[in-house]
Amino acid sequence: MSLSIIVIIFLLKIVKSESFLISRLGISFIIGGALGNVLDRFKYGAVVDFISLHAKGFSWYIFNVADMFIVIGVILFILGQFIITNKNLGA
Repeated sequence: MSLSIIVIIFLLKIVKSESFLISRLGISFIIGGALGNVLDRFKYGAVVDFISLHAKGFSWYIFNVADMFIVIGVILFILGQFIITNKNLGA
């Protein structure tokens, strides 16, 4: 759990230095998801924010909301880095 807090502090420093909006948004999503998981662990002793989807008797996947934010954040951050790289190569 202390590793999660160290990672969050590291990401906060990165988000301050990142100038591209998509990358900043991605890092913010990662921080939000990580904080959600850490706070759940402190308060409940486990992660509790799940979405379970069911349709016509079929059970779909079970999603952890905080982890979804982390994954979306990573995708946005990588997308932002590709855009920055392409702009720099084209300039």
